[in-house]
Amino acid sequence: MPIEVSQLEDGSKLTGFHETWHDKGGHSDIADALLAYERGAFTPLRTAGSTGIQPGAFWSHFALRNSTNQPAKLHIEYVDHQLLGLQVYSRALSSAGPYRKLAKLSIYAPFDTRQVEHNRFVFEIIVPAKTTQELLVKFDSGELGVVFPSMRIWSPQKLQQNSKGEISLIAFLFGGHFLMALFAFVGAITVKENILYLYSLYCASKILVWGTVLGYTHQYLVSGGFHWGYTTISGAIAILTGLIFARIFLETRRYTPRLDYLLQVMMANSAFLLVCVLLGLKSASQISMTVALLCYPLVVPIALVRWRQGNSAAAVFAIGWATLVLGLLVQAMRDLGFVVHNPVNYYWPPVASFVEMMAIMAAIGLMVQRLRTQKDQAEKNICNNWKFPKQILST
Repeated sequence: MPIEVSQLEDGSKLTGFHETWHDKGGHSDIADALLAYERGAFTPLRTAGSTGIQPGAFWSHFALRNSTNQPAKLHIEYVDHQLLGLQVYSRALSSAGPYRKLAKLSIYAPFDTRQVEHNRFVFEIIVPAKTTQELLVKFDSGELGVVFPSMRIWSPQKLQQNSKGEISLIAFLFGGHFLMALFAFVGAITVKENILYLYSLYCASKILVWGTVLGYTHQYLVSGGFHWGYTTISGAIAILTGLIFARIFLETRRYTPRLDYLLQVMMANSAFLLVCVLLGLKSASQISMTVALLCYPLVVPIALVRWRQGNSAAAVFAIGWATLVLGLLVQAMRDLGFVVHNPVNYYWPPVASFVEMMAIMAAIGLMVQRLRTQKDQAEKNICNNWKFPKQILST
């Protein structure tokens, strides 16, 4: 059934996921898609909105009908960032002619080749007055990936307004991360606490990973070309620096040697992930990244063990780390198709990461206070020990 559109679309309408076809090989063209459509191979998507982790490519068929007296210029936005390529073909529904290629977008192409300047894939279509346009869209996820076949329908002005709101949120989060990293670095120089250097590095890695994951690195930094490994490298750096920081902060080497060995194994896997990307071992890097994400929540019980041992700062650390884990869980559930895609669960992971860093900063404050209290107590004991012999001599 065609989707009614006009020149006033605000993103609330979605293209259909009622007719999708999975090409497991990923090498199909428009002729193959038309043949599959004629055979009735296009079926409804049976998840909350995602295909889950699947190889190859997916095709979607839908129609846009403009019943108004004015042509509708529309921007169709792919809702996620995890897509390698997008191909769009269209024709008038009443026409028996061939489909014409409307757009071909690729993550590997220079950013300035995109029809619409946006961190996610967006293509433009004009639906003439009193007509219906039929579309076939190919979503390329590579060897193994996630596809969200349902896209948002916008007027160009409404999409621009929405983008400004998203950029404001990202600017706030990245600005907050930058300030926390900067203050920690200056504090490390001032009070000579090495843990602050590690916190500053870990905080800076958050800007790198979320900027890359959400598409802003390609838009503003590496606009001339992109590589599948950039996202993986940024993720590996964030995971590795986070584990190093957690190991030093929780003092697991001293107080929980067996759990410290687990952290070392996780760090080794993160380093292995970096090596796999640098050597172009895509399958191995996917396995290593999966292992890293599955093991990441284990830091929470390790922190709780340290809390049970009397380290109060570890409890605050555990709350912060658990917040990030919850954000990553929401993203995983969305990617696997168990929950619907919406702006809340799309931006919850980077927001959770921001909350994590704030909680960890509070935990560092508690740790520094504890260390200073211990230092003052030690100095007081030394002074008392020096006073004792003087009292003996005076007698």
